Amino acid sequence: MNNIIHIGVFSSVKIYQEGIVERLKQESGMAIVTPDLAQYRKACLFLDQFEILIIDNGYSHLAEFVQLTKQQKPGLKIIVLNLLDDDQSIIQCMEYGVDGIISKQESLADLMDCIQTVINNKKRYNPDAIQQLIGRFSHNNYTGEKKHLESLTGRQKNVLELVEMGYSNKQIARTLGIEVATVKNHVHSILEKLEVSSRCEAAAFFRRQNSNGPTYRAS
Repeated sequence: MNNIIHIGVFSSVKIYQEGIVERLKQESGMAIVTPDLAQYRKACLFLDQFEILIIDNGYSHLAEFVQLTKQQKPGLKIIVLNLLDDDQSIIQCMEYGVDGIISKQESLADLMDCIQTVINNKKRYNPDAIQQLIGRFSHNNYTGEKKHLESLTGRQKNVLELVEMGYSNKQIARTLGIEVATVKNHVHSILEKLEVSSRCEAAAFFRRQNSNGPTYRAS
């Protein structure tokens, strides 16, 4: 990275915060700030210090904080660590535009992948979070122009089916025997053709249109 990326790390568990900070310090081009809990309450006053904010859901009213932060500084990337397995708060954070979700089963390497993903203006949610949000979208009533899966190529349908299963781009590439860059291009085309803005919406659309289940599954 040519420019310094300023990352704020909030954690309600000190050992997690220290581990994350030590890992981030190994990367060039990153400046790390570790505000305390008292500062979290006033975080909206110093959001300009960060390009990326990492925070766990041990803090109260996290979803409201994400919503307010995204309203005040839309360009700020927010990554939430789901330490409490609180699906409801995570779904709310996703609906308010959080950029990344990391579960407690994921590693520091996964967090680094998430950081790189959000730096590239893409969202990165772990499979469990995707499935939770798909369930929410699947029960919404959509209006407007009907979208047709028939507009997708066969390969794009394969990719979409794996997205619906919660696969990451790397997992899709490995399953289909193609490059990650090719997967990214397919996902971009899928979102455009289905006229949706996220992988979750595309997967929910696929699920609604295929209530009997996808026809393709990885072996």
